[in-house]
Amino acid sequence: MPTFQKVDDNTASALGGNNGIEEGKTMDKTVRTLLNGYERPAILSNTDQRDIVFLNDAALQLLDITQNQAANTRVYDLFNSQRIIQQDVVWERGNNQFKIDEEKLNIDGSTYIRSIISPIEQPKVLDLLTMQKEMAQLVVHRFHSPLNGISGFTELLNDSELDHKQQEYLQAIEDGLADFKDILSNMNDLAQDIEVQFNTINVQKFCQQLFEKYEQNEKKRINLTIDPDLIELQSDIVILEKIITELLDNALQFSDGRQNVELHFRSDNTIRVTNFGSQIPQTFTRKMFYPFFSNKARGIGLGLSKCVYYCRELGYQIILAENSSVDGISFDIQM
Repeated sequence: MPTFQKVDDNTASALGGNNGIEEGKTMDKTVRTLLNGYERPAILSNTDQRDIVFLNDAALQLLDITQNQAANTRVYDLFNSQRIIQQDVVWERGNNQFKIDEEKLNIDGSTYIRSIISPIEQPKVLDLLTMQKEMAQLVVHRFHSPLNGISGFTELLNDSELDHKQQEYLQAIEDGLADFKDILSNMNDLAQDIEVQFNTINVQKFCQQLFEKYEQNEKKRINLTIDPDLIELQSDIVILEKIITELLDNALQFSDGRQNVELHFRSDNTIRVTNFGSQIPQTFTRKMFYPFFSNKARGIGLGLSKCVYYCRELGYQIILAENSSVDGISFDIQM
């Protein structure tokens, strides 16, 4: 969390860009004068629950929010998440990243916290997702041609007369090539530039289209729930389908082919995918969103990384919401 810096009463009256707080003014007018006279984006909140008291014009513009939207909201609820990057605390809202510096102010005998928000330029941030994409582009480009060459030679060998031992060797080569092509296919998904197009999506029709790619026995294992008041949502239909498909495929696989999985579209703008397989070990939960981490013998470890990348492009967040042998293993897409 950002650290608090104590500021004395005399300093507080000078930080707002005016000549101090005059007696007789209402609290509302005092706050507006204090913050609006300050050029940097700033939020004033109470010290208890961190409920927002007021945002100045610079903060409203930076965060693309209104005073009414911020009412009855805590400061940290304005941001999607918090990350540690190069030992710095970085706050995210949508695809934008910010640094927050906080200080205590004494106004008319009451103590408040002023949060100063500073945008972080993307080139200055160690952006793992961008690095991942650039690496994927390089690998796909460099390996595509030699892989096609090896595939061509294996096809020629298939047309040749081979003894039993040679057939075994050829089969091992083809199995390895299949794994390699699968890796490159997943990396190619990461390497593509994404153009997000938000449209109105009918949830029922979206799910019907989503299920068309599954075999009948798999469809029977997916329990779909849509909250009654959720008729439509705003998103990119192609990217959203990729994210949910990846999570459903994993859920079907990790529920051991026997238990059902759940897909729940909730009215709080959350989509939850749940399986009832084995609980994920804590040592895995720390790494599972990293690229190329997998606990499967022949796993690639790019599925969840792709979901993180796609969610980031949409301004969403994906989290492990439940990891219980009783309640199931649930991943939430927070829209």
